[in-house]
Amino acid sequence: PLDEATYETSVQGLYIVPSGDDLGTAEYDPRAARDGSLRTAIRKSKAPVDITIIDAPPALGKLSINGLIAADQVIVPLKVGALDRKALKDLHKTIRRVQEDENPELVVAAAVMTSWDKSNYAGLTGASLRRDFPEAIIAPARRNVQVAAAADYGLPVRALHPKATTTSDYDQLARLLLPVKGTAA
Repeated sequence: PLDEATYETSVQGLYIVPSGDDLGTAEYDPRAARDGSLRTAIRKSKAPVDITIIDAPPALGKLSINGLIAADQVIVPLKVGALDRKALKDLHKTIRRVQEDENPELVVAAAVMTSWDKSNYAGLTGASLRRDFPEAIIAPARRNVQVAAAADYGLPVRALHPKATTTSDYDQLARLLLPVKGTAA
């Protein structure tokens, strides 16, 4: 059960369900399907959480599809670059297919342009995102070497560099997406 795989972290109120090496084999397991079992497990969970974040792999396989089926909202991270922009077409089709077939309530809440800089290409990427996901907040997360350093240390950028530009970019997006606790949404 999901609750047995849920662990409290050192951050108060933050719980995690870590993946394991066996999770990758689900992509190739013929018994694993687009069945909504993750959505069911999340709804049955007794963990004291307000928000569940599903970090799905970038490949559009069974794990990502099941994440989309289980989600109410999706945040699309897209690195500003040619390959990622090409992959956006497949992602757009996959999200729309899940909305049509398994999860009509799924909303694309935001698209985050990671490694953003002031370039013409970043502008083209933003335009593609606005075209494909007109309902979404389109937000930049500025390129910052401190983000890569945080990953090397296995820490969130907020813990290692709380004043980094990227941290403030994500803070701004969070304020747009999340209601202030205690207020009506």
